[in-house]
Amino acid sequence: MRLPSATVAGLTVRLAFVLLFAAANFGSAAVAGNGPPAAPQVPVVDDYFGTKVTDPYRWMEDGKNPAFLDWLTAQSRYTQSVLDAIPNRDAIKKAIVADSAANPNRVVLATVRGQSIFTLRKIDGKKAPILFVRTAAAGADRLLVDPSATDDGHAHDIVEFAPSWDGKRLAYRIDTDGNETGAIRLIDVESLKQIGADVSAPAAYEIAWLPDNQHLTYQYVTSNDATGVHRVALHDVGSAFSTDRDILSATAGGPAAFAGPERGELTYAPDSPYAVLGIATSDAGRRRFFVSEWKTIAGGTPTWRPLAAIGDGVTSAIPHGNNLYFVSNAGAPRYRVFRTSATSPDISHAEVVVAESDAVIQGPGGRAGFALAGYNALFAARDALYVALLEGGSNAVLRVPWEKPAVAERLRMPYAVGMTDFTVDPMANGCWFGVTGWVHAGDHLRYDPASGRVASSGLQTHADSDNPTDLTSEEVVVTARDGVKVPLSLIHRTGLALNGSNPTILYGYGAYGAPMTPFLIPSQLIWYRLGGIVAIVHARGGGDFGEAWHLAGKGATKPNTWRDAIDSADYLVAQKYTSPSHLGVFAGSVGGILAGRAITERPDLFAAAVLDHPFVDTLRFEAGGMGKGNRNEFGSVATLDGFRGLDEMSTYRHVRSGVRYPAVLLMGGLNDRRIAVWEPAKVYAALHAASKSGKPVLLRIDGGGHGLAPGEDQLDRDVDLMAFMLWQLEAPGYQPARSATR
Repeated sequence: MRLPSATVAGLTVRLAFVLLFAAANFGSAAVAGNGPPAAPQVPVVDDYFGTKVTDPYRWMEDGKNPAFLDWLTAQSRYTQSVLDAIPNRDAIKKAIVADSAANPNRVVLATVRGQSIFTLRKIDGKKAPILFVRTAAAGADRLLVDPSATDDGHAHDIVEFAPSWDGKRLAYRIDTDGNETGAIRLIDVESLKQIGADVSAPAAYEIAWLPDNQHLTYQYVTSNDATGVHRVALHDVGSAFSTDRDILSATAGGPAAFAGPERGELTYAPDSPYAVLGIATSDAGRRRFFVSEWKTIAGGTPTWRPLAAIGDGVTSAIPHGNNLYFVSNAGAPRYRVFRTSATSPDISHAEVVVAESDAVIQGPGGRAGFALAGYNALFAARDALYVALLEGGSNAVLRVPWEKPAVAERLRMPYAVGMTDFTVDPMANGCWFGVTGWVHAGDHLRYDPASGRVASSGLQTHADSDNPTDLTSEEVVVTARDGVKVPLSLIHRTGLALNGSNPTILYGYGAYGAPMTPFLIPSQLIWYRLGGIVAIVHARGGGDFGEAWHLAGKGATKPNTWRDAIDSADYLVAQKYTSPSHLGVFAGSVGGILAGRAITERPDLFAAAVLDHPFVDTLRFEAGGMGKGNRNEFGSVATLDGFRGLDEMSTYRHVRSGVRYPAVLLMGGLNDRRIAVWEPAKVYAALHAASKSGKPVLLRIDGGGHGLAPGEDQLDRDVDLMAFMLWQLEAPGYQPARSATR
């Protein structure tokens, strides 16, 4: 294995001198209105298998450098001054606030435990969603946790909650400013009194209750930097955090010991004496599985038996009674469901429960809207196994009764839906799930096997704006340059003229096998009212057609991801939905590859781009927040093929001097533990120095973490994105008298 070498000529002296000089001038440039301060260049040369790669902004990777932080502050101040100057920006904000307030009580997530229904709700006027409980679907909500009750100038958000199986205890985690490092707190649901001290393990998550309702397991990371490794610990409710025991780690020994960046996820069920352990290297990494009696876990000495090895294609598994149900893509890229004995698991002779079909087995997207094909798709209720599906671009549910012969049935949905959550009580019949659509803001539904109907659960209130009658959605197919048919979902105002002048946002992701399912959020409505179009490209690398679609945009085939986006943009122009002067591209996280490489490969095709917390410096990701756990998805510079793939997908590496790039807004967060803030900063600096279009290149950095920002921060981010796009896509009423420049 050959690792790259680095050469830095006089780095220490030059960097100290350049940054000292730059820091002295950071504040004045923005205040004086002379444009944003330029970033100093201190070239570092890496040698990757004989290829010399120069990185002029490597110094930014020291995220604690005061000069870098001052530079970021100055950039953000300048950016905000430019965005605030866009005409009618305040009107956008007022419209988004009004659209959100039209339905002041939205269910974000729900979990059913016995007679108790726990709901995380977005309440108008509150900075973050609030957790409630009720004892019946039509009952009154009782407040459990309000994270915004702590008014200390920081943003607090419930990022995970887990009620015990009997519904009497609750474990939850609150993060501050998106840092993903909050402690786990336990409370008694009836009295609201805290149980014991906080579980203060660093970056604790994946809370899972054992069936005895007395123990829980959680995963944590040993440190909050790239050197941290995952462990799973056992907590006895009411005991001190200091007595928690690691039951899974790299040093635990046995067949289930973690190797390198691996992490584990435990699944229990109150109707089964068994627990399932899945071990993976990343969110979409290949997995291996084990089974143990949960009582041995409660005793701190689990006895793991292998269920599946990495090459077996198993992606998820759950216990039910004395059996295990698992999903596999082995010989079936759209996945199948199998059953095997939990006492003597044997996947080679497992019984097929759900055969492969045109539908992809895939679970709901959760709060962040992030779903993976083959994962979190099995739900065991008392009456049946419920299997979540993706079919024709929307979600569906298959019900498989336990009794034999089992006759599977599809649950009838009210429209083409994207599922936001799915919950069952293993000791009760039926299921509950949240849905949304391209032109429907959502509902929360319940299936009752006694009636055989899917109906509103009564958890979600409704408003007229939830189902706007003046919007329409289209499903079209784009023929990519290699002949592959790529789906494209279009949402716009009914009767919109196809004259090439409609402001259009092309959005995509294309990674991890995560499909794009229907969604509508209130902040989108103003865009549609102003004549805008949203185009969702179901790019390869996602999971819209199963694992084969994922593999077609992964590693060496990753260019298909951004070229599917480019070909979709060409289609929009050819069909006169829009034109290059009215077309923007938007993506976030690892979707930054899609958007960043689209504008560096075809800068002439787009007027604007917004890259939100983007993955754009792929050659250096192993040194940043994403760390080594994503090598399976993207590759590694430790191999020649890995280097070539990462080099090709790097936005940073493909910025060329003298090119007329579109207007670009890059957004990041100081507390982002996944995409380090230096990634958007380095690409911003490169674009700012290289572009000759005269269009603005802006950097917006906040104090939040990855993904959704809490409360007002998220609102301001949505407003800035919308205002920037309307400005740069030449929407009337949003053009400054004197356009801001680079």
